Amino acid sequence: MAKKNNPLYAVTNKGKDIEEVSGYVDLLITKLGLNPILEFFEELIDFLLKQISSYASFVAMKEFLDDLVSKLDLLFSQVDPVWASFFPSAIESFFGKEKNESGS
Repeated sequence: MAKKNNPLYAVTNKGKDIEEVSGYVDLLITKLGLNPILEFFEELIDFLLKQISSYASFVAMKEFLDDLVSKLDLLFSQVDPVWASFFPSAIESFFGKEKNESGS
């Protein structure tokens, strides 16, 4: 694995723990301690997907996931202006260059 020029580090546990992170989103997740919550949601969705045995359960799961994605999209649209003011380079890496060039 090639060594990064400027790796990001997340300092947690009042400076006792330092770990390298892959990007600004990972930094934010680690700094806020959201890893256990994300792992829980991953396991929950994986469990629910394994329970699909009919078309009706597929439709219910699709509606649930669509609702979840729409709420996350709303959250990101509200956070985007704040995110852009603090981490302008993160906008390019997370949303793509065209998002930052459009002025949003």
